[in-house]
Amino acid sequence: MAFLAMIYIANGYYAHSRLKDLDSLDNSIGELRTQYIIAKDKLMYLSKESELDKATTNMGLKESVIPPEKIVVYNKSKKK
Repeated sequence: MAFLAMIYIANGYYAHSRLKDLDSLDNSIGELRTQYIIAKDKLMYLSKESELDKATTNMGLKESVIPPEKIVVYNKSKKK
């Protein structure tokens, strides 16, 4: 009977330890999710056209006013 009581108590301590581990992992997941959202928001902000324009003018680059043209290549020989 005493052996079963010791096993029951040990099982309680083990379960409590596992719950503490799960809580710490949940907290870590919450912190990582927050960091992800902040990084995603910053990337979206820096990817805006106006922000890209500000960043590239310091390097001497400016936006092209000439629209791109499509290059068409005609193949004269047809392979069979």
